[in-house]
Amino acid sequence: QLFAVSEFSNIVFTLINEAVRILNSGNKSAAKVLFELYNVGLENNSFMYNEELLPDTFRNICVNACRLGEFEWTLKFIEDYNPKLNQKYRVTAVAFNKARVFINKKDYEEVIATLREVEFDDITYNLNTRLMLLVSYFELDELDALDSLIKSFNVYLRRKTNISERRKSSFKNFNSTIQDIVRVKERRDKVKLKNIRKKLESKMIAPNKDWLLGKVEELEKELGVKVER
Repeated sequence: QLFAVSEFSNIVFTLINEAVRILNSGNKSAAKVLFELYNVGLENNSFMYNEELLPDTFRNICVNACRLGEFEWTLKFIEDYNPKLNQKYRVTAVAFNKARVFINKKDYEEVIATLREVEFDDITYNLNTRLMLLVSYFELDELDALDSLIKSFNVYLRRKTNISERRKSSFKNFNSTIQDIVRVKERRDKVKLKNIRKKLESKMIAPNKDWLLGKVEELEKELGVKVER
């Protein structure tokens, strides 16, 4: 109450940026501080511009809350604050961030149901939506849908000229690795499984590497593969 609204907002954003920097440096405890700062900002309308909440801020709040397992809080936030988004972005922002909650809850059928009918023009939304669908199809053993999506995803990456080659390569690596894991499951190929682990433990860039490695570890246990440390 000692500060003007704009000054208070500047302070909140300065603290948020510092908390993000600390979090990115590896200090996971900063996520809780960041969550508290977002709540302070929401309570004081610090994130409103021309009476609207920016989609990036909306997404960042959801990402951090999901990181902490605050799933019910996130769903309520989406419900309460989506009317403050510009109508142009509202449908996609709601669908994408709800799907993020469901993917973290491992409710894969809800992920698919939430994303099925929504078209995402934004590249970041589009890439990460496809990623969530790939994970969901794999977990539900929907292998035909998985294979079809991988093929269309690779075509999308090949045709998009406004995605960096490094970023394209990372998603292609994810696609090829998940295909390799499916083949190992079908063929019970222990040698191939060891090769997948080596690839994941190398400097290969791919989104969701921890999830991929988790699937490899599940197969190693199932097939009785000893991991060399």
